[in-house]
Amino acid sequence: MDKKFDESSNELWCPGAYIKKIIPEEVEKIKKTLNKSYKEDMKFNCKKCGKKISAHNKDWHDNLCDDCFNETYFPEEAESKIKNKKIFMKPGKNNKEDRINFVRFWVNYIKSHKDEEWSKQQNEVINAQIRES
Repeated sequence: MDKKFDESSNELWCPGAYIKKIIPEEVEKIKKTLNKSYKEDMKFNCKKCGKKISAHNKDWHDNLCDDCFNETYFPEEAESKIKNKKIFMKPGKNNKEDRINFVRFWVNYIKSHKDEEWSKQQNEVINAQIRES
């Protein structure tokens, strides 16, 4: 049974939370990275995507960059951010480059949105072209 997190309750655990088990021998070592910035000590790699991560992410975010961590442990929130993120098309230096950039933009849009959403938009474009011909 799913339960919603209630801040007024005294529960430690709730669905969608991330808790890291720390063995006593590691406490002093990783305590130093708890308050470090996510941009400090960027000499580690995300175990999922390979992107550079900080010592803080290594020790406190399961060796994951922020995007992979959220996608892994908070998938609903990560999906919501993807849907609400505005993606802009990169302008080209000439007409050919503009067309290539548009195709790349559209492919990325199709991959990151549900079929029902992008197909409605594609249908509007096609219908507009038919009306104008």
